[in-house]
Amino acid sequence: MKKVWPALVIGVMVMGLSMRPASAQHRPMLGEMDRGPWMFLLLFKGAALTPDQETRVRAILAAHRANARDLVRQLRTAREGMVDKLFAPGAAAVGDVEPLRQQTAQLEEQLSQHWLGAALEIRALLTPDQLAKAQRLKDRVREARAEMRALFEETVQP
Repeated sequence: MKKVWPALVIGVMVMGLSMRPASAQHRPMLGEMDRGPWMFLLLFKGAALTPDQETRVRAILAAHRANARDLVRQLRTAREGMVDKLFAPGAAAVGDVEPLRQQTAQLEEQLSQHWLGAALEIRALLTPDQLAKAQRLKDRVREARAEMRALFEETVQP
């Protein structure tokens, strides 16, 4: 058990580092709503979509889903390859994992652009009133997150 623990920690750190560059790259596009496409879609849902808009949103998502699944599958394979190289017998160097890290970052960027495209298609369906409702909901979500961060920071302080 003692030998497995350091390997597990290193594996988690590698996975976190592989996600960091793409996260930093796409944060400006979606602001704090970039916690996955589903949070962003909840904002659209909060805009009180009409039944016709709901149908069109489902069609947009269905059209994007297959490509997204393929990107996620490729991303998972690249991440697993990186971890496999790190835990393979023998020496490991940056050059051994760098191509996979670059592939991971590129796939994360493609996935981010893909969902942004879907979000823009959905946004185009909204009326100005619905967009205003989504804006108010977004502001409330940000306020709630800020309040939660403040609460956790208070509990961490001695």
